[in-house]
Amino acid sequence: MEKKDKHLIIFGSDQKSIESQTISGNYQRPSVSLIPDVPYEVKLLELTSKYRDLVPPRGERIDPLKIIENLKKIGDFSSCIGEAYQLELLIKNLQDVQKLRPDIFKTIRQKIYPCGSISNHFGVRVEARIASSLARKNLNFAYSDHPDFSVTINGKTIYIESTSVRPENIYLDKELWQKLVQTIKGKACKAYANLSTAVSVDATPIFAGWQSQRFEGKKTDLKKYLAPTLAATNLGALIIFCLSYSRITGRIEYGYSRLDSPRISDELKNFLDQAYPFGDVRIYAPEFPGARLGLE
Repeated sequence: MEKKDKHLIIFGSDQKSIESQTISGNYQRPSVSLIPDVPYEVKLLELTSKYRDLVPPRGERIDPLKIIENLKKIGDFSSCIGEAYQLELLIKNLQDVQKLRPDIFKTIRQKIYPCGSISNHFGVRVEARIASSLARKNLNFAYSDHPDFSVTINGKTIYIESTSVRPENIYLDKELWQKLVQTIKGKACKAYANLSTAVSVDATPIFAGWQSQRFEGKKTDLKKYLAPTLAATNLGALIIFCLSYSRITGRIEYGYSRLDSPRISDELKNFLDQAYPFGDVRIYAPEFPGARLGLE
């Protein structure tokens, strides 16, 4: 039996749609543990230019660049860096969709402009990631509202609803699991919930909270904690996404953990086996954007 290693996480990898990326520069001041190469201000200028090319300023809205700057102003540098990583991935996702599905890119951009809350912005960000993933897999899919995506393969249609979970304080909240469970239950009670529907959840802040609070092992066992919740719903599957950085390889991975319902429909299972197979991608010495403490 393989020895458990607290310095390791094992994910599936969506490398066909969102490849691993070598970090091109540092977002952090020297006292923080991630790569010290390019000054934060230089990196932010680069991100600003790329994001504005994709989403030109137009009226009042939630702006990821302002989120980053506001976090910096209040001294929450860990969260500031986490949002910079997230923005870099969002830019790549939008570039993918713009190239491969310009019709959907226009719709996503139109949804970005009127976002009136941070939670709405984070929701659109997850949708951009799933759209990028599906587009790069060359799948036949439509983008709408609730569920966000429908994918047709061999005459069969499956559905994907995407969301994110954002605890109020990842450093102090002792009920991080409950936040994730509540998010899943909220989606499960919607009219679109059925055994051909998968819910994709960006849970990066949950992982950052666990790392900040030094959780490990059984306390972060996704299958143990979420399998009963999923089995009690009419949902077919969960795909829990997480952005992480390896201090060993110096690369960003947007990985996932997949969990199927015992009653998952054949068409959804076949789709997930093709698009999001159970994987064995190992990330050593992981850091999660927003975490204040690395695993020692």
